[in-house]
Amino acid sequence: MISIYAIFQKAFWIIFYIVEKALFDLTVENRSGLNLAEMKGPYIVASNHKRRIDPFVIGLAFPLTNKIYPIRFMTADGFLKIPILAQYIRLMGGFPTYYKQGIDKSLELPLKILNEGVSVGYFPEGSMNKSDVLKEAKRGVAVLAFKSKAPILPVAIKYSG
Repeated sequence: MISIYAIFQKAFWIIFYIVEKALFDLTVENRSGLNLAEMKGPYIVASNHKRRIDPFVIGLAFPLTNKIYPIRFMTADGFLKIPILAQYIRLMGGFPTYYKQGIDKSLELPLKILNEGVSVGYFPEGSMNKSDVLKEAKRGVAVLAFKSKAPILPVAIKYSG
């Protein structure tokens, strides 16, 4: 069964792809060792977090037909308190982090999502970090990988200019 967020992600992938090609210059580097055709998921897509558009940038790094889709990203609880933004985030598959409610509560939903065969997007630093120096990763991504047995797919985002 195809989920509503999978449909929205693919539709927005097309829109963002067109906008990116017209206005920006996204370059994906160092995918050596990744056989995209054989990727089946689910994965824990773990990335640094420099800008609010990072989930879209990560999405554009993979071909639309890749089995990694959909990717459901954890989002700060506060964004889900803004009605219009919350509706958009939910349509795209976003879900709350349950920040500061303990690791068990925080990982309950991503574990369920991974067990359903859907990839989870995770920012291990715990918040946006505009610096090129990574902050120490929170332990949640390692615990999530251990409990779910899902492989971690590391992603690094670097913006120029």
